[in-house]
Amino acid sequence: MRVKGFIALLTSLLVGATFSPVSAAADLPSFEIKSVSSTMIDPGDTITWKIQVNLVPGWVKGINLTLIDPRGQERSLFVEVDKTYEVREKKTVNIELSLKTHDYDLAGKYRLSRAYLSNTTEVMYYDPINGKDYANKGFNAFPQNFNLFDFTIRDAGSGKQKTPQFLESIGFSKNQVNPGSSAKLELKTSGTGTLVYTNVWLTTPDGPISIYCDAVNKGYSSSCEMISSAGGKYEFSMPIWTAEDSTAGTYRITQVSLGYRNGESYSSANDTANWGGNIDYFETETEVNGVKTQSLRQFPQNGLSFTLLDAGQGAAQSPIWSELAWKTKSVQAGTTATLIVTVNGFNRSLGNIFVPMLFALSGKNEFAYTNQNGQEQAVRQIKPNMGKTMLPATKSGTFEVDVYIPRSANPGNYSIGQLTILSTSCQLLNMKDISSVNLINGQNCQTWPNGSHTNFYMGNLTKDFGSAGISMTPWKGYINPLSVQIEVTAAAPLQAPKIEELDNSSNSISYGYQYSNEQTCSATSSSGDLVDENMYTDGFRIFKVNSLSPNSDITVKLTCMDSTGAKAESSINSKTAKPIPPASPKITLDGVTSDSALFSIAIREGFKYSIKSETGEARITGSKETGYKVEVTGLKAGIKTFLVATITDSFGQSTSTDPIYFSAALPPAPAKPVITAGKVTTTRIEFKYEKLPNLDYELSVSEGYVSDLKGSVTISGLSPNTTVLASLKATDQFGQSTTSDEYLFKSAIPELPMIPALLLTKAAIDSITLRFTPRSGMNFSAKASRGVATISDGSIYITGLSPNEKVEVILIMSDGYGQQKISEPYKYTTAQAPKVATKTTITCVKGKTSKVITAINPTCPTGYTKK
Repeated sequence: MRVKGFIALLTSLLVGATFSPVSAAADLPSFEIKSVSSTMIDPGDTITWKIQVNLVPGWVKGINLTLIDPRGQERSLFVEVDKTYEVREKKTVNIELSLKTHDYDLAGKYRLSRAYLSNTTEVMYYDPINGKDYANKGFNAFPQNFNLFDFTIRDAGSGKQKTPQFLESIGFSKNQVNPGSSAKLELKTSGTGTLVYTNVWLTTPDGPISIYCDAVNKGYSSSCEMISSAGGKYEFSMPIWTAEDSTAGTYRITQVSLGYRNGESYSSANDTANWGGNIDYFETETEVNGVKTQSLRQFPQNGLSFTLLDAGQGAAQSPIWSELAWKTKSVQAGTTATLIVTVNGFNRSLGNIFVPMLFALSGKNEFAYTNQNGQEQAVRQIKPNMGKTMLPATKSGTFEVDVYIPRSANPGNYSIGQLTILSTSCQLLNMKDISSVNLINGQNCQTWPNGSHTNFYMGNLTKDFGSAGISMTPWKGYINPLSVQIEVTAAAPLQAPKIEELDNSSNSISYGYQYSNEQTCSATSSSGDLVDENMYTDGFRIFKVNSLSPNSDITVKLTCMDSTGAKAESSINSKTAKPIPPASPKITLDGVTSDSALFSIAIREGFKYSIKSETGEARITGSKETGYKVEVTGLKAGIKTFLVATITDSFGQSTSTDPIYFSAALPPAPAKPVITAGKVTTTRIEFKYEKLPNLDYELSVSEGYVSDLKGSVTISGLSPNTTVLASLKATDQFGQSTTSDEYLFKSAIPELPMIPALLLTKAAIDSITLRFTPRSGMNFSAKASRGVATISDGSIYITGLSPNEKVEVILIMSDGYGQQKISEPYKYTTAQAPKVATKTTITCVKGKTSKVITAINPTCPTGYTKK
């Protein structure tokens, strides 16, 4: 056995044997850590605690353990106790809580500092409609010596421990900005940890603001642009937007917080990769929770601020009220009071007015939180024009604000404890636009720089925007909301909400009723199984009754109780739906004859069937054992018809098939027509086929003019040697057709005339000339056994011959269709060559000069004598 495994086993045995179960009060849940899987682990191992939990009836959420890591930072772990979140009886369960570690975790001891069990009865009440916690009563904690359940991570010497993200540089891209535009804050960070978020605080002439960048979502945050994270170094920018009416002056960075995570992964489970922290930068070094902050003075100071230029708009002003009055001086708890408010929004549009809380004047420090039971608060404009809402937004006016007084409000006089007015630079058309984005600067219409709130709370008046607020001075004519009082009388007797039927099927019905946190309701049904899984949709509590019979009556009763113990009931009578109508019968065609058809049909027991045919007579035959058939008789061959089958259940619900079309069998299709060739001339083609009286024919030819007389076909108007394609289609009365093969015909070619005779015109010693009479439309050529033969305008010239040479010549005649005629060979002889005289040579002299003369009859030149 390895030493590491032995230590883990020994620790588990020792720890499990040391502690006995901790006794707890009978009406409270309790727990006890029984063992830890090991007290010494390597980085990357998983550590597990086994815990015994003693439960009592109620909704149990889970167990939280708090660790202190070697740096002294607190780490929270959580595990569910009961996944149903609903314990109906006292019981003991054993659970495990595991923590996954990583190879980069710090070596050292991890100490368990505290733990607690959260339970609805003792911890909190949660309102799922409004999403708020009410009546936080604290935690039911149990003492136990946790020291034996600590663990230590050994030092593996890997050097992989993650370090935080630090700022490398920070500064604005420009130092002067026009109202309504932005100054981009550019940041660079470095470190091996994962950057999770960046939060930057600024001082402004309007008060402090903060800008947030969600670095994990890689720039999807509207305040994060151009984010990259190569090699653990982050570069990104955060646009600091202003509104067109933002106050001119200096906007300066006073604090920066970088949130980081140890690992790259992110999980909702217990995983040290999710651990991390934040690095804070202040103008001057200070301590936050005992940790020294970084100083912003290390960065160039001229880059930590920008100036918003003055466009003459003046200081941004929050809306103020000049009239506050209740429409009626008295209102019953559990009903709506109406407050009249006259507001001036100055340069901004009025987006909403709400009164979240009333303060009781009984001296018992009682509060009535309004509009908490799911009702939507309505704000109506009554001046300058009457409107059902306050939108489209205006910059001033008088409004009616509906304030729902809870039933739990004790009778007495109340003043306005909180009053808030939202103003925005957006042009709002409806309520959903309040949460939209301003197209000018891409920022939410409710937040800075677009939105601000004038907020009154128990005597304090503030201007709130972004994540901060500044105190306001009451204005001239200011009406203190605490002085605006209304009497609240006792609530009317409790009324259970109306039950509404949401969905009805043959075996279950879903119901819903308007949810209110002022009463607790439970439902019962006269039949079936009622299931309530605490579901909520659009302000409705939903439950369902299952296991019902179709088309049966059911009564559902709702019993409600408020905080005083008062009860009220409502009920609804319903009837389950009939079952889903049966599916149409399945019919398959088996075969047809010329006057009948046979189908197979699937028959389900307990249903009635009927068959209707458009023509003929239809009936169902057969049995369950042999199979059911539909026989249709009395049909006409080839005529299209249809039948419809209908199934009917015991509730009278019927379903019919779509018309099923079919036809009785047809006779054989016509035989393929045969064409017989006939006489052919240069301009006409004739052929024949058998033309039956009970068929229709369609004759197609590619050329010429066609006539058809009882199957004798003539194609005329053709040119000689013309190719004609012909086909014949035969169709019977049922539309069945057959087409013949495609036949090819060709018109005749005219015969060639007699070839002309050759006549000798001249026989020279080196050539022969011949003559013939050309024929119209014919082409001629000549071939000679010797020499070169050329032909032109009825003459043939044969050149390149020798004297007294014998030559054979033929004449070739052809037409445009490729036909030829060749003459018989003609024989000719060239002329004899003339005789040539003999030349002699003499020598002539003249003194010392001499000449040699060669000729037929040579003579000496004058002055010369023959030697």
